[in-house]
Amino acid sequence: MIASTVGWELKFVNGFTWEELLEKFKAGEIDVMPAIYINDKRKKYTAFTRSYLSQPSVLVVQKENLDIVDVDSLAGKRVAGIVGFAITNALKVQFPTIEVIPVDNAIDGIKAVSLGKADAMVDSIGVVAHIMENNFIPNVKTVVNVDLDEISNPALHIGVAKDKKILRNIIDKALSSLSREEKHKLYNRWFQMPSGGKKIELTREQQVWIDNHPIIRTGVDDDYAPYSFLDKKGHYKGLALDFIMIIGQRLGITFEIVPNLSWREIIEGSQKRTIDVIATAVATSERRKFLNFTP
Repeated sequence: MIASTVGWELKFVNGFTWEELLEKFKAGEIDVMPAIYINDKRKKYTAFTRSYLSQPSVLVVQKENLDIVDVDSLAGKRVAGIVGFAITNALKVQFPTIEVIPVDNAIDGIKAVSLGKADAMVDSIGVVAHIMENNFIPNVKTVVNVDLDEISNPALHIGVAKDKKILRNIIDKALSSLSREEKHKLYNRWFQMPSGGKKIELTREQQVWIDNHPIIRTGVDDDYAPYSFLDKKGHYKGLALDFIMIIGQRLGITFEIVPNLSWREIIEGSQKRTIDVIATAVATSERRKFLNFTP
């Protein structure tokens, strides 16, 4: 879409591992890295565009594995890691006792978990969902709780060489010209639920409504644990947020949290229609005057 906007012709460089692509990029043999996370090491040689996508990371483990329930459980475990990946490097720093099992790509990492060659793998929910939907990989499941700043919800950027900031600025300008609806259509095209996730059958009227409302402004009580709350790092957590994430994935919509609202402001926002959804609402006769409630 960006190339079409700017009038560029693209030549794709493929058939290499991620580490090999990074080396070619640093050597000037590649102009653009279209999907790259920011870290301190890459800042030395890369100029980054604004973020165009943020996807929560998930753990992939064997179905019968009950020991690994969050990222802290990885200490001392064998973790499949793509060589050169920011996620792999962050895990090494945070958990030096991890034994990293090197793999070339995400599908090899998930297969390593399935075959018992690794205890776990960490990657974005979009990547994992796409692989599990399009490949038969038995005996694996996902665990949502990845609470580590560098990898919990990493933002994807487009990267160019640090001395080509004009190129970066051109891409940034093209990115900013894309509407939310255009980006939503791409998101909906490429992200699917992992195998086992229910496909939601919508009426034509419902689908048209979703197409016209891809961003749902969501009010979240930040002091209602365990349903919704802010953790020590300022991240929204809780049972309600997990439900919201699953619903959003299955419908292809984004629940965008409107931050820093008191409960009173959330209620007032729903009345003024600046809030579309309240994640944790108890049904009362007074609220039924201006709210519809799900089961």
